[in-house]
Amino acid sequence: MVSEASEIKEVSAQNNALLKFDPEITKSLLDVSIEQADIWSAPDIDKREYIRSIFAYPAMMIPAVQDLLISKVKEHQKNISSLFDPYMGGGTSLISGMYHGLDCFGQDINPLSILLSKVKTGPLLPNEFNVAALQVVKEARADKSTSIDIYFPGLTKWFNSDVALELSKLRNAIKRINCIYSRRYLWITLAEAIRLSSNDRTSTFKMHARPRHQTLDRFISPIELIEAFNVKNIEDILSFQEELKDRNYLNKNSTYTGEINIALLDSKSSIIRHPSNLKFDLLVSSPPYGDNATTITYGQFAFLPLQWIDLNDIDVDIDSKLLETISAIDNKSLGGDFKNILNADRLYNISPTLKKIVAQIKDSTKKVDNYNKVISFFSDFEASLVRIVESLNQNAYMIWTIGNRRVNKIEVPNDKILIEILKSLDCTYLTTLNRQILNKRMPTRNNITELMADEQIVIMRKN
Repeated sequence: MVSEASEIKEVSAQNNALLKFDPEITKSLLDVSIEQADIWSAPDIDKREYIRSIFAYPAMMIPAVQDLLISKVKEHQKNISSLFDPYMGGGTSLISGMYHGLDCFGQDINPLSILLSKVKTGPLLPNEFNVAALQVVKEARADKSTSIDIYFPGLTKWFNSDVALELSKLRNAIKRINCIYSRRYLWITLAEAIRLSSNDRTSTFKMHARPRHQTLDRFISPIELIEAFNVKNIEDILSFQEELKDRNYLNKNSTYTGEINIALLDSKSSIIRHPSNLKFDLLVSSPPYGDNATTITYGQFAFLPLQWIDLNDIDVDIDSKLLETISAIDNKSLGGDFKNILNADRLYNISPTLKKIVAQIKDSTKKVDNYNKVISFFSDFEASLVRIVESLNQNAYMIWTIGNRRVNKIEVPNDKILIEILKSLDCTYLTTLNRQILNKRMPTRNNITELMADEQIVIMRKN
C-alpha cells in the first residue's frame, strides 16, 4: 500500500517536472518574436481563415495567433487535453482548440455568442445546411403573407416595413426546418442579413439609427443576403470540415472527435463543468477591456438579431428579460450594473496598479461615474477570475489576450492589473507578448473610453 508520504513525494516530483516548462515555453515564445517581430500581429492573415468568417462578431481573436500560441505551449506540456474559454465571444479559441484535438469548453453571457459558437463547432453538415437554406429561400419567396409575425419596441424604427416582411417570411420558413443544427446555421446566416438590412449603422457596435432621410427609400433584401451569405458560409464550413478530416478529428457523422461543451453562463457566478468533473488543462481567452457600455457593446450588437431568432434553438433557459432593452445584456456583463464599488480597498490591496490609476482618473475629472465604472468592472472581473482559476488544473497554463484602454486620456493597464490579480490567486507570470491590432473588428472610441491600437498576450500558469 502506498503511504501518504510517498504520494506527497510523487506529486511534488511531478510538480517540479512541470515547473521546468516555464522557462522553456517563455524562451520558445520569445524566440518566435525575435525571428519575426510582427508574428503576433498576423499582418498577412487570410481574413477568411477557417470557419472564422461566418458572422462578423465584434473583436474576435485571430486563429493563426491562437494556433501558434497553443502549439508552443503544447510542444513542452504534451499532456494538455482540454481548453477553456470563459469569455468565448465568437468562439475563435474553441476552433483553435479543435485544430489541436483538444476537448473544448466555452461560455459567455451573450446568447448570440452561444449560437455562433455552437454553429462553428458542429456538427458540420454543409450539404444539409445548403439544402435547408435553399428550401428557406424558396419558401420565403413563395410566401404571399402581408403581415409581420413578430413585434418588439422599436421594430418600425430599426426596420423598414418591406425589410421586416421579408425577415418575417424567412423566420417562419426557418422554424419549419426539422433539424436543429440546420436551424441554428440558418439563424446565424439570418443574423448577418439582419445586421446589414436594418436601419442600424454598421460603423459602430453601439446601436445608432441612420438619419431618417437615409432610410425612407432604403431597401436591402434579406432574402438576397441569405442567398449570398449561404454560398460563402458553406464554402467555409466545407473547408473547416476537410481540415478536421485531414487531422483525424472528425467522426463519420461530421461531429468533432473531442468533447465540445458550450454554455450560457455569467462568469461572475458560474463556471461550466467538465462532464467527468475534471478541471481544465489550458485557458485561452480574450476578456473584456472594461464594462461593455464604455468599450464594446456586445449586447447592443446582438439585440436586433436576437429579436428575430427562436431563442429555444439557442438555449431553452435563456431569460427573455435579456431582450427587453438594448442595454440588458451589457448591464449584466462585467461592471455593467455600475454598483459593485464597495470592495475598492480590497481591490487596491490586490492591485497597486489599479489603485494608482483610479487616483489619476479621480484627479483628472469631476465625473464620479468615470472612475466608479473602472472600479466596478475590476470588482466583477476579479470575482470571475477567482472562479476561473478554481476551474483549472494545477500547473494549467493560461493565454490571455487583453487590450488596454484610456479613460479621461489616462491609460488603464489592464494587462498589469490582470497579472496582479492572478498573482494574488497563486498564479505565476511567464511573459507578455505585444500585438498590434491589424485584423480585428474593433471600435477606436466609445463614450468615455478610447481603446488602444495594440493588445498584450499575457502567459501565466496556475501554481
